[in-house]
Amino acid sequence: METFLLFLKESAKKSGGKNVHLEHLEDEIFNGGFSAFMNGLNSLQGVVKSLQSNDTSRYDVSVKWDGSPALVMGKDPVTGKFFVGTKSVFNVTPKVNFTNADIDQNHPHEGLNKKLKLALKYFKVLKIPTILQGDLIFDRETLSNETIDGRRFLTFQPNTIKYAVDPKSPLGMRILKAKIGIVFHTEYDGNSIETLRIKQFNPDISNLTKSPTVWFDNATYRVAKADGLFNASEIKDFNTRMNQLIRTGESLKSIMNAVSKNAGAVMEIKTYFNSIVRSGRTIGDVNELLVFATAKLEKNRTERKVKGHIKKPTPTLDFLKKNRNQINNLFLLHNSVAGLKTLVMTKLSTLTSEFGTFLKKGNKYVATPAEGFVAIDRLTNNAIKLVDRVEFSRANFTMAKSWKK
Repeated sequence: METFLLFLKESAKKSGGKNVHLEHLEDEIFNGGFSAFMNGLNSLQGVVKSLQSNDTSRYDVSVKWDGSPALVMGKDPVTGKFFVGTKSVFNVTPKVNFTNADIDQNHPHEGLNKKLKLALKYFKVLKIPTILQGDLIFDRETLSNETIDGRRFLTFQPNTIKYAVDPKSPLGMRILKAKIGIVFHTEYDGNSIETLRIKQFNPDISNLTKSPTVWFDNATYRVAKADGLFNASEIKDFNTRMNQLIRTGESLKSIMNAVSKNAGAVMEIKTYFNSIVRSGRTIGDVNELLVFATAKLEKNRTERKVKGHIKKPTPTLDFLKKNRNQINNLFLLHNSVAGLKTLVMTKLSTLTSEFGTFLKKGNKYVATPAEGFVAIDRLTNNAIKLVDRVEFSRANFTMAKSWKK
């Protein structure tokens, strides 16, 4: 399945151009202000057009795989030696592993330690000429044979979603032979680990050395032809809703930019959103945010009393209170953007894949779409994720990572 990738400019600044975090499309309203909001909408519109015309020269769609952990690997630009690591490769003091001893020192936690040693052993054979980032999908210990809905599958569950494939299919047989599997989604270049920058999302991996011990792929969703995915009436409705979002966004441009420049406000809003997602509810309103933020502040901060027993000023709360009506309008816009995103995701989810995807509900696994999608603007090399926050983000918040066990 395919995904939309739009790498948030603010995240790129903070991470030095590393893919350490992809943002939700609707959150661009707060993250980067009006320009980021428009970039997100343009990418969404561009992907719909590219799917209709089967032209991916500007906008590409890739699957957001629910793999874990994220791994970074390849040839060290300075020494030429092969290394593996997690996103901690991008730390101010990078944790780069050339040997098992490095892994023991940098990652003593048993679960992750074991995964990294497998990665160091097997991914070396790919002879990666640059540096790639990807999501670990399976290893021999995580492959299982299961019966789901009366059918026998080869399954693996790296994170929240359980993937299932016919063990007798060519894909299933390749996976059965492999010791480890990964999906690559980002390529980097630079003169050193410290100066790495994103070269491209969803890279071409055809030059990697094939090996029966390693199953690898990129995140491209192989769609032979997607025209007709939206009918004429649906395209008209999409465009009408898109134009309304733009008009509303233009009317809220000033407050949108003001919020994006207030780091404290953005943090409180996004923390509040995550609390809503965890509860399985839709986004509330600014008054609920103020109650939430005030309670958190009173709980977490150490009260500092000054002369006259005046409390320490709370500029973030004061900003939110002062602009509560306009911020509430941004919340409504946020929900509308999420609604249009969901419409596109629902259509993309109808496209078939060799992998079955299941989510555990109660004591059984229920068929579900992929976790989400990533839209890539190849002209600007930007990307953003499209994920069902209530369904998958909540599950990710509450599920323990198997590799941490």
